[in-house]
Amino acid sequence: MSLPPNRGQVIEFLVNRKFVFRGKSAGGMSFELSAERLARTDPSLASAIQQYKRELDGLTAEALRATYDQEVERHIEEIRRREEEEERKRFFSQPHALADLNHWSRAEHWSLDEAIALSFGKAPEVVNWKRIESLVQISHFAKQYQRRRDLALRAAAWKKLYDPVLPLIFLKWAKDNEIDVPPELVEKVEARKGRLVDWKKEFEELKVGYHELKALFDRSRSQHDEHVADWKKLVDQRSKQLAAAMSRIADLEAELALIKDAPPAAEPAKPQSVIERQNMLKAIYGMAVKGYLSCCWFDGHQDWVFHTAGGGSCRDGSSVESSRSRRSSWSRNA
Repeated sequence: MSLPPNRGQVIEFLVNRKFVFRGKSAGGMSFELSAERLARTDPSLASAIQQYKRELDGLTAEALRATYDQEVERHIEEIRRREEEEERKRFFSQPHALADLNHWSRAEHWSLDEAIALSFGKAPEVVNWKRIESLVQISHFAKQYQRRRDLALRAAAWKKLYDPVLPLIFLKWAKDNEIDVPPELVEKVEARKGRLVDWKKEFEELKVGYHELKALFDRSRSQHDEHVADWKKLVDQRSKQLAAAMSRIADLEAELALIKDAPPAAEPAKPQSVIERQNMLKAIYGMAVKGYLSCCWFDGHQDWVFHTAGGGSCRDGSSVESSRSRRSSWSRNA
């Protein structure tokens, strides 16, 4: 802790701390008498004050600083205890200032001032701004009440709070702004009124979830489309191969049908062997000798015909006559 500007002020502070007189007036107001005023009224006390000043003046700077720091800490602690004592004695710290939470949790709405008092667990009919305002400069509780009221008024200006306000809306606002509220009040209000749903927050959370699912769906859909495209390509290839195979089968079946419908091919003449030729000539010769065949000329070549068909001997006339004789014989027979 830093020292005052000069050594004399430090010594004066320490002397007043040791010899100060504190009391209360008839009206209950606290007061203090400094060491200088006490010395003027009590000579023996003045001698003790002078002796203490000489002792302090004889201390080194380090020793004086240590003494000063210790006394300042004691002074701060005394102020804190005194303020706490004064707070405990004020009206808002009395038992009758506690809120009836069962009653106020049933209320359909609160005024903004009632809501602020209830947020401290205080009864609005006892603790309110009219009674608190004058204590803001001397009371820690009053200062906190004033600051919370300031936040609530600013929120009301932006339609985040209202006057009057629904209990659930006020409690939601307090939670969002990390303002401590008695847990018992929250439990009772929610038990009777339900829980206020922050639809905007719910919407934003659902929106984030929707976009995440949509991104997942888009990725899956893209993969699906790629697989479908691959399968379509493969099916097209197989379809073309199958069509080509079916066309080939049809061609082969047509060729097979033509082959089945075609007349059987004539067998090639078997070449006549020398022996067979000699035998055939022998048979013809024999028939000629017996008179069964006649020799005629047709178109410049000699031919053998059956003698009974009207053909004469090959020596009988010309080929024309033989031919005419043969035709007339065929006509009669017909």
